[in-house]
Amino acid sequence: MKNLLLAAALGSNTYLFAEQNAITQISSEIEQYLKDFHAGRLQPNHRIEVSVGYIDPRLNLPKCSGGLQLALNGNQQGIGRLQVKASCAGDRPWTKYVAAEVNLFGEVLVATENIRRGTKIEERHMRPLETNIATLRRTPVTDKSLVIGMEQKYSLTSGAPFSLEGLSKPLLIERGDLVQLVAESQNLRIRQQGEALQDGALGKVINVRNNSSEIIIQAEVVGSGKVKVQL
Repeated sequence: MKNLLLAAALGSNTYLFAEQNAITQISSEIEQYLKDFHAGRLQPNHRIEVSVGYIDPRLNLPKCSGGLQLALNGNQQGIGRLQVKASCAGDRPWTKYVAAEVNLFGEVLVATENIRRGTKIEERHMRPLETNIATLRRTPVTDKSLVIGMEQKYSLTSGAPFSLEGLSKPLLIERGDLVQLVAESQNLRIRQQGEALQDGALGKVINVRNNSSEIIIQAEVVGSGKVKVQL
């Protein structure tokens, strides 16, 4: 009411300016809230850029003297496009959902050339590049040791980021291969020949048929053409 009387005395532009104080407050506090949200979570080589969406200045939102209550609406990671719930519990309480965007930049490993599906990744295949991580649909990789020696599950174009979901351990055994079956205990070690009934990467447990007994057992892939079972 006070603002309306002031507007009548000094003109509508003054009223609009007075109400814009709330808009300015919302924008500045949301921006700081999102920066604080990521403080302490960022890796040393990461940085964020925060932008708060447009808020119609014609909204009749009085400035919140007690401070705004802010919370993320749904997106708990706080990156990419999101909504922030801004609430005021003063004499004239109100709630406003405001669009915002947080872009997270950091170095990730990207392909130095076009890479075909099934390629065994070497160091020459990758380089670091600052990327907007918020736009990536898969989990990016920053550690070379997690990529080197792995097999690419789908084709990558030059400059595209490697992802954890796109990498797999290379197959050491394929279904139908003849394998060396090693059975061992503390005092005994037996070697026999078997047939792999499943594909297997290092560390994977697969079904193997013992060619002598025809018994199917589960054994761990420990090398190329070699599986092991504990007695």
